[in-house]
Amino acid sequence: MNKKQKTKEARLLRTGLIRKALIGDIEYVASHMRKEDRASLEVSSNRTASEALTYMAFTCPHTCYTALSPQGEPIGIFGIFPQKKSLQGTIFALFTDEAAPHSELVLKLAPRVFDFFHSIRPLLVNSVDERNTIHIKWLKALGVTFYGTTTLADPSVVFYQFAKVQ
Repeated sequence: MNKKQKTKEARLLRTGLIRKALIGDIEYVASHMRKEDRASLEVSSNRTASEALTYMAFTCPHTCYTALSPQGEPIGIFGIFPQKKSLQGTIFALFTDEAAPHSELVLKLAPRVFDFFHSIRPLLVNSVDERNTIHIKWLKALGVTFYGTTTLADPSVVFYQFAKVQ
């Protein structure tokens, strides 16, 4: 990470509501994941939630974070996979049922997270399971552009493709 990226990351970490993802966080979030997030993750990765989160954390260890409740409990894992030799980064966010009471806090921090991720890659992309209405609302509130649909391992499940340009 360059100096600007480290500064933006430090500001996020100082909130006390975000930390670098720990192995225990991954295990906790995987075992307490929202039903919709679990279903989306398993269809898109063809792995269990625990396997997929572990893979994500070790594939992007410098850009995988834990969202914390004000009490310090893990309520989600999020991050970015910076694509090599590209301006694009694939973002992800997976939450537990315990995140619901803190949704306003998550939405308040999300623009700062996007700003940090944009300092890593100016084009943020991914797809979201059409059944995951909470994430779709969250993404719309953050101003992403939905531009197409795709299917993954299960052709009966539609994913909306989205992007956000800096």
